Amino acid sequence: RGHAMYARMLSLDGKPDEAIAHLESARATLTGDASPVLQRLIELQILQEDLETARAPLEDLKDRYPDSGPTYHASAQLALADGDLDAAVGLLERWNSVNENLIALRMLGSAELQRGNGEAALAAADRSLELADQGSYRTRPALCLRGQALLMTGQAGTALPVLVQAQRSTGAYPRGCKEALAAALYETGRDPQARAVLEPLLAEEPPGRVAVMLFVTREGERNPDRARALLEGRVAAFPEDAGAHAHLVRLDQRAGDSEAALARARKAAEAYPE
Repeated sequence: RGHAMYARMLSLDGKPDEAIAHLESARATLTGDASPVLQRLIELQILQEDLETARAPLEDLKDRYPDSGPTYHASAQLALADGDLDAAVGLLERWNSVNENLIALRMLGSAELQRGNGEAALAAADRSLELADQGSYRTRPALCLRGQALLMTGQAGTALPVLVQAQRSTGAYPRGCKEALAAALYETGRDPQARAVLEPLLAEEPPGRVAVMLFVTREGERNPDRARALLEGRVAAFPEDAGAHAHLVRLDQRAGDSEAALARARKAAEAYPE
């Protein structure tokens, strides 16, 4: 585990290539349990978006440690990176059936959110909270997940105090939790507070998709110029984002420029027919 921990510190220090090289070297010489090294190596390769390279150590991990936590963890991480949410959920459910744990539950809840299955995400979040030490840094991710799941299931009023509690808890406060807090504030009619949460997210470079779309849908009519600027930035950075293109078309239509709307829609359809 020392090798995996050292590689994590290198990665956090902005040296992912050095971390990967260290793990590759340890993998070749290690005589004991190599599963933590392999799992960390795969994780870093995924973070570097080198999915094909990650497949070989994953096969090694599966062969040597077929039912281990690191194998389930790495397999689910790669499935998520591949966009195969069904496979990821299946792996995480099996991992939990073998050894129920907070990492698997949180990953499962997050995958269910991505699948649009709020009820399943809520169940995973609630179970995470049951297992976590109350008041510790472990509760914040579970609270964030619960708040997001409640929001997805149309329970913004119940989600809001959960997300506020998460904000006041110890540990990292991820972007997704901030976005959910802003959305819950909007949903419950607290627009000024929502803007205060949303503004720092929009100041990121580039801002996340959820933050941009939240501004466009909630503030676009009040501030169409800024909505347009955010969407233009979005399609410049992510030209395959069909939703951003669609919102720009609607802004053109709302401005009475049907020719610009038609031209934009035609260009997007030609570039990204699917």
